[in-house]
Amino acid sequence: MLREMLRREKRYSAAATAVAACLFLMMLFPLFLGMIRFSDPIPGIFCCTLPILIPPSIAAFMYIERYNGSHSMDQLLPLSRHGDVHSLIDQIDSEIAKSSTQPWPARLPNTIVDRHSNYTILTENWLLHFLRGRLWIVRIDDVLWAYKRINVTWTFARGEHLQFTVCISAAKGRSIDIIVRREADADQILELIIHRRPAILVGSQMPWQDLAKEGIDALRIAVFQREKQWVALSEDDQSDWLEEQLDDASNFVHRYDPRIHASEKP
Repeated sequence: MLREMLRREKRYSAAATAVAACLFLMMLFPLFLGMIRFSDPIPGIFCCTLPILIPPSIAAFMYIERYNGSHSMDQLLPLSRHGDVHSLIDQIDSEIAKSSTQPWPARLPNTIVDRHSNYTILTENWLLHFLRGRLWIVRIDDVLWAYKRINVTWTFARGEHLQFTVCISAAKGRSIDIIVRREADADQILELIIHRRPAILVGSQMPWQDLAKEGIDALRIAVFQREKQWVALSEDDQSDWLEEQLDDASNFVHRYDPRIHASEKP
């Protein structure tokens, strides 16, 4: 899937480059014709065609910039923490293919930078979330702490609104903030992670915040101890544990309103 997306982006970029080159030649042709036939460097036909050709030329160059591959590879670079990026892309694609029996969203993105994408995929080892041209990739085994954050934010387009984020602290690399469109999307991601990795720390709780201040090693030790507890539980107790984890994800939410928490970081 990811490999095919990268190939598709290359095809889009090549097509946009060809269109841009044709448009550029079309703009130059009247100028060349005027210089040859009329000895006029800017004939009237050039002045007429230029305003018509400039908008599609700009659009073509925007497509070239969007699909040149650098944006997608920048989003895939965090995979280098776990090994060779290209090998891991093949591994993730293989796992996605194996999980193809799971229900897919109504619309799959055409490319990694698809600005209309909004869905999550969970494979055996990886969580992938696509949203508006951005891609977050998280290795499930690296998740140590996850919680939901709700920010009150403001933009010119939407005015004041709520922004929903899944905050993840991982054993490798920096913390990851996965921005989603709806609170239900955040709840779904947390539920997927909890069922795949039940022993993680869940919710924006004071004990977990204190551990985070001590550093990633403190979080790693706490999760390791909880993993031993999980393994020792009976099947019924594990079911109760999962229910408690899901409740903590819903109840312990980090809420941030700049009008109230101006001195705090979101």
